[in-house]
Amino acid sequence: MKIAFLGAGKVGTNLARYFAAGGLEISGFFVRKNHSLEDLGHLIEDSDVIFITVNDDSIGDVVRTVLSLGVALEGKSFGHTCGSLSVSELEPLREERAMVFTCHPLQTFSSLEVEEDLLREMHFFVENLQNPHLQLIFEKIPNPVHEIKSQDKVKYHLGASIMANLTMGLMDFAFDLIEEIGVEKKVGYEAFKPLLKGTCAHLIASGPRAALTGPIKRKDRDTISKHMAVLGQEDLMLYRLLALKTLNLVEDDPEKDLIEKMLKEGNING
Repeated sequence: MKIAFLGAGKVGTNLARYFAAGGLEISGFFVRKNHSLEDLGHLIEDSDVIFITVNDDSIGDVVRTVLSLGVALEGKSFGHTCGSLSVSELEPLREERAMVFTCHPLQTFSSLEVEEDLLREMHFFVENLQNPHLQLIFEKIPNPVHEIKSQDKVKYHLGASIMANLTMGLMDFAFDLIEEIGVEKKVGYEAFKPLLKGTCAHLIASGPRAALTGPIKRKDRDTISKHMAVLGQEDLMLYRLLALKTLNLVEDDPEKDLIEKMLKEGNING
């Protein structure tokens, strides 16, 4: 079984390297600026599985380009690695008797050479897991694999984006506050690194409810009120929403009800 990649960015390059390390045969890459359509046709003819690893908004263009080649697709498998788009993006290929799937690696690809330990630990979320070529791939690599329904992909991707992407905005919000008291961000990064490591380790080991500490956990209305008092309107709105969401992790009692009321009303006097 030969595997090709249409796109040689961070996802495609890392997957190809990882698959090859697992004993799978890589037939090659296609990159539009470096190869001709004739090259693409030959690559598809020489491959059994074709992973489309381009930007989400380019998947449709790739599908149309493949169809324009007139290459026989029967018996070949095409899959894209987008987390939010479903297998329906590949329906035109299926109509030409190709087998189709999606295969999203749940990992952050921040470089062309992600550490192999991180690749080995990542989970895959796929549509059409029964695809025979996918079955052969997952026999060769040790990663856990989960089947996902098409209608669930956007919510799945949103969850992943909150954890891996939106948290960066939240961290920047925190470091802005530290910078406001005269600590340079570069120094702040180093100073808060142990706190972040400890928090993430506890989160990974025990989950958010057990990992939660601080004034929300203690139901410390006075401290929460002081936090709210030093924030501008936009940041205060963000703080209130995050605090209300976090409040769901603590047990119910009258004090929790008072904090919830304070946060909803924006009452900094508690």
